[in-house]
Amino acid sequence: MSQLRSVLDDLAMLDVEELSNGALAEEILELSDSVQTLQVLMAKWTKTLADRRGHEELGYPSPTAFLNHRGRLSAGHAHQIVARANAREKSPIAFQAWADGRLSTDQTRYLFALADTVPDVFSQAEERLVEIVEGLSVRDTAKAVEYWRQSVDGPGGMDAETQMIRRGLSLSETMDGMRRIDG
Repeated sequence: MSQLRSVLDDLAMLDVEELSNGALAEEILELSDSVQTLQVLMAKWTKTLADRRGHEELGYPSPTAFLNHRGRLSAGHAHQIVARANAREKSPIAFQAWADGRLSTDQTRYLFALADTVPDVFSQAEERLVEIVEGLSVRDTAKAVEYWRQSVDGPGGMDAETQMIRRGLSLSETMDGMRRIDG
């Protein structure tokens, strides 16, 4: 880990003002890919710690509590990491696509949630769903996943509170000056 810290220190000392916009953009994209790689590793290692019950050995009732206290993460962020760690078993194809960089962390959030919501049907369709969302934006991934979920679970499959949270209406302007309504 000292090598990683050394690389991070070197990056922190890099004078980005000297970089061209193109070079700076490339560095930002590489950082984004590296962050995702670190997120995948954190999920894998958290799962290993949980499976070993290492959090208990360290005095914490759960991996989430460990990350919250020792990792200085918010409870919500710690919960997300543990959920991603557990997704490796529930949705192995989506997890591998995430690890390979074919899906973003944000995209996998929707697929991992499906694995919890409709596990039986999801496991049969997981490979195809990954293929469908691979080239999509995060927003389009959310839409595609929701359409698929409704097709297998029906529009009334959610409780009233979840339905209220998901309700929304947006008006956006397209590149050609037209307006689009999504709801």
